[in-house]
Amino acid sequence: MLTLSYKSGPPRAHSDASGPANHRAPRVATIQTHATRRNLEGGFSLFELIAVMGLALLLGSVAILNLKAFDDPLQNGSAQLLSFLKQVRAKAISSTSAYVISPDGSGRIQTQRGATCGDPDPIDDPLVSLVLPSGAYLYDTTWSFCFNSRGLPDANIELELRDTGGATRIVEVLLGGAVRIQ
Repeated sequence: MLTLSYKSGPPRAHSDASGPANHRAPRVATIQTHATRRNLEGGFSLFELIAVMGLALLLGSVAILNLKAFDDPLQNGSAQLLSFLKQVRAKAISSTSAYVISPDGSGRIQTQRGATCGDPDPIDDPLVSLVLPSGAYLYDTTWSFCFNSRGLPDANIELELRDTGGATRIVEVLLGGAVRIQ
């Protein structure tokens, strides 16, 4: 919608002797659109606010549905186990102690610290433990191995993780101390 409005300018003085000293400037036509009038009035209409909120809700729900694909307990559990084993190895090297790693049930892994891997009296280290995410569990819980003070494991071991759907992932600890997901 277009509207025309006329505004007269401020009075101005003429140095010309032919006319009055204080006459008004000629009227100037200005064109205002609906958008410029709304900007002068300020704010948004209720319809505009509802439309923006609806779009934000729609985009948010689509984003949440797409992010659920990234929530894979088996992948998260294997990545956490990999990081945990690397952390325990680094702790064994930095403290010059041996760390024995063993499962405490199918969803938790604990560590014990000793002078050597064959230490008869290892001490539990509650600060270095791992709880697997729900939906992922250790398939075999009869294993145990040790990182010596140089960060080398006493055995090459494969730890099998499973999820509730039956999918598996294997985290392997190699004799040189490297850890990888197969």
